[in-house]
Amino acid sequence: MSTHLSQQQLEQYRRSALAPLDLLAADDHLTACEQCREQLGASVPAAQAWQTLRASLPSGGEQPEHLSYDQLAAYVDEKLSGIQREAVESHLEICRMCDAELQDLRNFSLEIAALSPEQSPAPPVPVATLHSRRRKLTELLTVRWPVLAGASALLLLIAWLFYSQLRVGRQSLPIIASVSPTLAPSSPSPAVVEGGAPTDSIALNDGGGRVILDQEGRLIAQQPLPPAYEQMIKRALTTGGVETPDLAALNVKTGSLMGGGENAPFKLLEPIAKVIESNQPDFRWQPLAGATNYTITVYDADFNRVTTSPLLTGTEWRPSQPLPRGAIYSWQVKAMKDGREIVVPEPPAPEAKFKVLEQAKAEELARARRQFADSHLTLGLLYAQAGMLDESERELRMLVDANQASPLARKLLRSVKPSAR
Repeated sequence: MSTHLSQQQLEQYRRSALAPLDLLAADDHLTACEQCREQLGASVPAAQAWQTLRASLPSGGEQPEHLSYDQLAAYVDEKLSGIQREAVESHLEICRMCDAELQDLRNFSLEIAALSPEQSPAPPVPVATLHSRRRKLTELLTVRWPVLAGASALLLLIAWLFYSQLRVGRQSLPIIASVSPTLAPSSPSPAVVEGGAPTDSIALNDGGGRVILDQEGRLIAQQPLPPAYEQMIKRALTTGGVETPDLAALNVKTGSLMGGGENAPFKLLEPIAKVIESNQPDFRWQPLAGATNYTITVYDADFNRVTTSPLLTGTEWRPSQPLPRGAIYSWQVKAMKDGREIVVPEPPAPEAKFKVLEQAKAEELARARRQFADSHLTLGLLYAQAGMLDESERELRMLVDANQASPLARKLLRSVKPSAR
């Protein structure tokens, strides 16, 4: 920067039109250069600028006026504009009484919402963090005011406006004065979440609490959720659908016939046409009248033998060695009857297929069951994403039981099991 600021730079500084780094450099120069300060302050009375700035800052020895009930209620209900909201938060920083009343009002709102489960309560709004720039500016005034006079007050005013611009990302802002007696509500814009449409507030009873998606797209749950889980739940609540993988390779459509086909002498029961979490599954099948023993053979996707059971007299078997995870398998049972082998399923009947869940997904589900044991919604959606539809249906049925009057809960269940009512 040159020895003195040019008229263009002074004008841009006055309008807060300089780039951030240039603005800070100009501020440093003006602090040390009385001549440039005089030129900058020539068009705006310094006393007027100082009084305007001081009106927006709390005085060290004065007691602020308290917020009214209507102002606190409008703040909790998200009916304040950005400027009004910042003014209220500034007051809450220095007034413990109003902050305590705000907390009481929030708690009362949540209690009322809990008594009316069909209505979606306004979500609790966290009080903003302390305005560090405002405190910094107050300290600056305390230290520099005996030295800086006249035009320096104008510089501080412009600096305050600049900081406000950075905060809200706008070209200009009116000066924030004391809290207005009347706070006009503003209309919140509809929320748009990833993969969804604008929403109204949505609430479901879930475990021991409620999960709420408010009108601004914020998710409020019993406990913090990973970002991926938040997006998963938001999509489910806005679309009413559950995300599931493509399970066509497991013969899901024909799995309802049970392993072996309609005319098989006996049928395979489990696991058929599904994704399973255990890599040592329990194989079960129907008994064949007159059979003396059974043998199970498990094959990989290329029909290579993976494992074979010993001769069995019962109709259940668990392999002693775990199956490799993340793979699709098929299995057959060979029954011996009257010295003759009977194999089920036998072509042209569909193969009895299943998939063992990947290691990473199995570990994720184990963690989720520990962390979100009471959230039927979270577990139901995670099971569905993994392709474990029976487990997802079980969790979502419990969600429906807790939300008997909710069409959304039933819609989520039907998206996993279309025949569910």
